[in-house]
Amino acid sequence: MSITGKPKAIKRALIYTRVSTEEQALHGHSLEYQEEVLRLHCQKENVEIVEHFQDDGYSAKDFKRRPAFKELHEYILSHPKAIDYVYILRWDRFSRNMTQAHVEIDRLEKLGVQVKCLEETVSPKDPIFPFVRAFKLAEGESDNIRRALNTTTGIVRARKEGRYTGPPPKGYKRERNASGKSIIVPDESAILIKEAFEVVALGLYPIDYIRKTLSEKGLKIGRSAFYELLRNSTYMGLTKVPEFGEEQEHYVPGLHEAIISEDLFHQVQLVLKKIKENSSIPAIKTKQREEYPLRGGFLICPDYNRNLTGSASKSADGKYHPYYH
Repeated sequence: MSITGKPKAIKRALIYTRVSTEEQALHGHSLEYQEEVLRLHCQKENVEIVEHFQDDGYSAKDFKRRPAFKELHEYILSHPKAIDYVYILRWDRFSRNMTQAHVEIDRLEKLGVQVKCLEETVSPKDPIFPFVRAFKLAEGESDNIRRALNTTTGIVRARKEGRYTGPPPKGYKRERNASGKSIIVPDESAILIKEAFEVVALGLYPIDYIRKTLSEKGLKIGRSAFYELLRNSTYMGLTKVPEFGEEQEHYVPGLHEAIISEDLFHQVQLVLKKIKENSSIPAIKTKQREEYPLRGGFLICPDYNRNLTGSASKSADGKYHPYYH
């Protein structure tokens, strides 16, 4: 009862829980734990829980990618003035992006809903409240930056040692070496990768014709990805070390087995460079005719890097004879 004798209106709330990885669940942030603590707190404060929304396995960086949070916001919009609070256990459960968190808090407050976090110990009426909240919101983002930096440092260190990190490129698969470290080794498609470089190095056939031919043999790859493959120095046994801090991007001998020689790799780069230099020259459009079976872009002139074409020449007797040129 209030001082006037009228019953105090019960506040209504939505509770929101989120977990992104097993690691977080193992460190006291499980969905069950969050829900239990929030329900006990609301019961103690005589706050009615209307709905519970939870995101399982979703990142805290972006609200738009969390389906349950989108449902929470839609619920508030469809029930105007029916909800007073959104309860969360910790600010890193709400967001790990300080800017987005402030935007979302402001958006909810404009709808008459206050975000309440159980880890807050300072009253919103206290002058230092905005500073304390901003600090707590920044903690999650700072932790993300620290983790990303540690990950990048680890990747650079591994690359300097010649170890290939990330998904293996086509032609390789992952295995463990004698020391138990993950390395890449040639797989069954390595022979097709080698064939791709050898045929391109001849400079006689259009690149896409080579790609389609190898695709029929089992090397399924898109057009742009094939060009990237031909420029990938991993195949000649090098590992790229990305730019980091004061160090520029550079290459070191890799721990993996090369599929092609350095000479073959550089020969292919010369062919690709020549194709690029001549790409501004408009191609001759020709219709496929029975008397010119090789005119459809099957052969390239090694001197001019242009498609072989054909036409008929009139002889002295008035007859036309087909020629390639």
